[in-house]
Amino acid sequence: MQRSYGRQIGDGSFVPSFTDAALFNLGLAENAAGLSASEPLIGGGIYNDINSLARELQGEGPLDTSGPFDNTPVNANSIDAGYRFGEDGSLDPDPFPTGGGVCDGDYAGANVESGVWGS
Repeated sequence: MQRSYGRQIGDGSFVPSFTDAALFNLGLAENAAGLSASEPLIGGGIYNDINSLARELQGEGPLDTSGPFDNTPVNANSIDAGYRFGEDGSLDPDPFPTGGGVCDGDYAGANVESGVWGS
């Protein structure tokens, strides 16, 4: 969803405009697959950590890892919103806040607000 289809439009580069929708879909799919709410956040954080390290090794600035489980706060919000929507159809609070934010709740032994295990 975050790339152009078959490289037929543009060069296949990342399209930031679709980030919220793609991550919302990730959270929704993880819920439908029966995974815990923390698993998509953990996976996203690991992916973010790897990409951040790769950027630093190439002399570029690191990615934002200030959100839960090293996600960006806005990305974590979108994942969590998709997961919650899969549970109860709720989009409250607004999953895509203008100023960003963090997820809330405690899932599978992981505190999503602090982004740490066993809190």
